[in-house]
Amino acid sequence: MSDRSDSRIDFFARHFEKAMLTGRIFFLSCCLSSVALSNESVAPDVAQDRAAVIATMQAWENAIETSNYENLENFYTEDAIYYPNNTSPVIGRKNIIDRNRQRGSDAIVDITQQVDDVEVHDSWAVYSCLARVKVLNPNDNAETVRFVRVLLLMQKDIDGNWRIFRDIDNDTPARF
Repeated sequence: MSDRSDSRIDFFARHFEKAMLTGRIFFLSCCLSSVALSNESVAPDVAQDRAAVIATMQAWENAIETSNYENLENFYTEDAIYYPNNTSPVIGRKNIIDRNRQRGSDAIVDITQQVDDVEVHDSWAVYSCLARVKVLNPNDNAETVRFVRVLLLMQKDIDGNWRIFRDIDNDTPARF
């Protein structure tokens, strides 16, 4: 292979993940723009809302790690949709919680998130991060580690709580 071909392969390998993420961000941005245009609320304190979104996701992480499924329900809108990597979407809060239950409450889960960005627009937010998800099954001591690019569209409810409306995950090469 020529040096030129090698450089093209390197270029595509480096930028493919960004292109996939950019496509999904564009889709969510279109959704966010159409919703934001129809929202006539007063502009929120963006810094405070940004901090609240990050705190919500830290609390979500804790609920996942402790298998607190009753509390986990509080983090999703009723009509939430989860788009896991390489499988069909999971539609509705109840189905998302049931999917998490399938892992089993005995599993030991450790999640580490590196927040990339949080953009807040009135009662909507886009949250993106790189997450390391480590799951240990105590029955057979099998451990799996995944690195996942996460993109969330979150909605602020009437009580001021941020909830996940759309959740998109892409597996990614290890980064941290």
